[in-house]
Amino acid sequence: MKKIINTFIFCAVAHVALSQQSRSIGLNQNDPNYPAKGRFNAGILTTYSGKTPPPVLFGNITYGISNKFSAGIVGGTTGNLSGLGIKLNAVLLQRNSFRMAFRMLSVYYPERNGKYLFDRKDLHVMPWMLSMGVVDTEWRTNKGIRWAFGVGMLETHCIDGMKRWFSNLGNPHPESEVREEGELPF
Repeated sequence: MKKIINTFIFCAVAHVALSQQSRSIGLNQNDPNYPAKGRFNAGILTTYSGKTPPPVLFGNITYGISNKFSAGIVGGTTGNLSGLGIKLNAVLLQRNSFRMAFRMLSVYYPERNGKYLFDRKDLHVMPWMLSMGVVDTEWRTNKGIRWAFGVGMLETHCIDGMKRWFSNLGNPHPESEVREEGELPF
């Protein structure tokens, strides 16, 4: 099993390394967030530690809908949870070597019971969702180096709590109101 995993990782890294070379110099060449119109980008994020947290392995595939807008899917595991989601990237402003962009990611983590991958004991995990929005500014040098600065927000949501909150919006009752302490009733 270990040989299969090592072979897969080696092939994936070799493919990504070779895909960085391009004979035709075009718009969005080697751009991690905005592949050119009709093109794909792929990436892998991983970590490993002998201690907690467990290893993470997430992959994504992004498709260039236009040279300034892309959409993609994200999927993987945190070692004790699996997740699947979508991401959207849009260029808000672009002038020569300056670019301002918006990126959004939303990942769904389904409910699970028992042991999973690297768990040492049985766990019950409720379904939840991670949502993130970022506005980036980026400057590109003549040598192709990108300097970026971004500001964003990340939030996690309990799916059961969201269902209860949305179902009570049209028909509020006293137990669904926000308490004075600012806590929701669920």
